[in-house]
Amino acid sequence: MEYSFGMAHALTPYEALLAVLDAAGSQLALAEICGVRQGTVSKWVNITKRLPAKYAMQVSKKTGVPYWLLAPDFYPHALPSPVDVPGEDCSPILAGRDRAVAFDRQAETKLTGTGQ
Repeated sequence: MEYSFGMAHALTPYEALLAVLDAAGSQLALAEICGVRQGTVSKWVNITKRLPAKYAMQVSKKTGVPYWLLAPDFYPHALPSPVDVPGEDCSPILAGRDRAVAFDRQAETKLTGTGQ
């Protein structure tokens, strides 16, 4: 079976699990990759319909199926976020991002007039 792992043809976690099974060759082979029994893999395929997130990275390394497709709730696909690419709107907020900036509770106390 041919699988596409691009963003345009993203697989559901169940389809990604089936792709892993295809790449591994069998439920027993996948069980060996994960260090579990074949019955556990059968439960994933037939009942939960997804691979537990704790196995996603090691399975991805062995099968080539991207880990973010196996467990998208835990590993969202890496896309640039507004914080990673600051623009004019957030530049005042992020101005100290490249410098060591620490919060000084004593300075805040003096400014607000509240003390302990």
